[in-house]
Amino acid sequence: MRQTLAFVPDSAYPSGVIGWLCVRNSDTYSDRPEMTVLYWPIEHGRLRDYKEAFPELDSDAELHGDHRGGYSLYRGFGSYSPVLRLLDGGSTKPVKTENILIPCPKVRKGIETRWRFGAWQKYLKSEGWVRA
Repeated sequence: MRQTLAFVPDSAYPSGVIGWLCVRNSDTYSDRPEMTVLYWPIEHGRLRDYKEAFPELDSDAELHGDHRGGYSLYRGFGSYSPVLRLLDGGSTKPVKTENILIPCPKVRKGIETRWRFGAWQKYLKSEGWVRA
């Protein structure tokens, strides 16, 4: 499971500059090549304001949870961003959900592949099943 910071535009504002600052939570299934992405709202506002406060927005910077519903970004040298909390605490509902299929990587013709334990694997005669 990976958690990052993301901005989700509000459909009520067609310009796309007003929306939700969210915790983006992505997780893959172990038994099928699919990833589910949930966007948990923190607050509603303007994209410009969030980009100023959080330059890490929509990047791969990982959020760190404090096990009390708070999240922060590590900014280096022992520095963290302000603590972010979900809107309704433990009863927060996601504002957006995505299901993304994970395609099989290209392998040589005749090589057998499978999805196992959350990753694609290929069968090599010399080594057996290895990560593709």
